Parts: sequence; C-alpha cells; structure tokens
Amino acid sequence: MKTIQQLLAYIPLRLRLALWFTGALGAILLLVGVFIYWQTQRTMLSQIDHALELAAVQATLNVESRNGRLVFQNLDENRIQEQHLDDDFVVYLLSPDGIVWEELGNNKKEPVYTTLPPGYASRKEYGEAWRILSQEVVIDGTVGNLQVRQDMELLENALKDLRQQMALGLPLALLLAGLGGFWLASQALRPIDTMTRTAQGITAD
Repeated sequence: MKTIQQLLAYIPLRLRLALWFTGALGAILLLVGVFIYWQTQRTMLSQIDHALELAAVQATLNVESRNGRLVFQNLDENRIQEQHLDDDFVVYLLSPDGIVWEELGNNKKEPVYTTLPPGYASRKEYGEAWRILSQEVVIDGTVGNLQVRQDMELLENALKDLRQQMALGLPLALLLAGLGGFWLASQALRPIDTMTRTAQGITAD
C-alpha cells in the first residue's frame, strides 16, 4: 500500500482527479455498453424465434401422413413457394431417428443436427450459425419431427457492427472525458492554487 501511495504522490492532483473521473465514467459506459449489446442480441433473437414459431405453425398445417412417414401436402405447390423463400430459411421433416424425409428451402446442404430436443437451439453447421426450432409432429399415428431453421448471419453482422462501434466509441469517449475531467479539476483547484501562492508570498516576505 505504501508503494501505491508513494506513486500517487508523484502524480499531480489535477491528473489524479481526472484519472478517477475517467475511470468512473469508463466503468459506467462499459456497463451501459454491455447492457445495450445484451438487449440488442436478446431483441433480435426474440424476433427470429417469433418468425420460426409462425413458420412452424404454417408448416404443420401442410403436413400429412403417407406410407408410414410425414410429408408436405401439395409438394409441387410448396416447391414453387420455396423459390420465394430467403436463402437463410429452411424447413425439414425428420424421422424420430433424424432421417430427412422432406425439406423445403433453398439451402441444399445436408443438415447435421437432426435429433435436437424440442424447443429452440443455436448451432453451427458448415461454418454458418443457425437458429433452430424443433418440435414433434404426430399425424394419424405417424410420429416425426419438424425442424424450422433460420440463418443468423444478419444477427451476427449486426452484433459485429455494434461491437466495432463500441470499440471505437468507448476509447474516444474516455479520451474526451479525461480531457474534460482535467479541465474541471483545474478550474476547481484554481482558487486553492491562488491561496497557496498568496500564502507562499506572505511567508517569503
């Protein structure tokens, strides 16, 4: 502790006050930044989950049992509709063992995670991040799984941009805060400096 006090003694009071002010403001900005990042991620993920839920409801209405497996009704019409689907969206009908029965979407890569538990999950396949909604479907005694997926590239890009902005903005804000804190400390200590110089002048006389 002595060493720290000795080091602080060599630092001018103005600079010490500016450093304390900058440190406190930096901690506040960091906490605010973390909260904004978390809230943005949570909001965007919630929007993706909502879209997946709506797609799952719509897809379930078009599922039927045929020859011991689940299939999409009016598949030819669905094939036409899938041409209008975004590249980041795909729907699978899977057997309980994870075998792909049918799929809709423009992503033709074979899925890796085909035996996920019911609910939402985030997985990476072939270097791409996916948000996945899995749920069991039972039609006329035939059991299968419906898996709706959406690519999370937009989410990842948005969060990456936010991280870059925070990485650039936080140091700049701290620099401005440090300069402002030093100026404020100088203004606050000016009367004390005046009194000190006056006292020194009286003592010298």
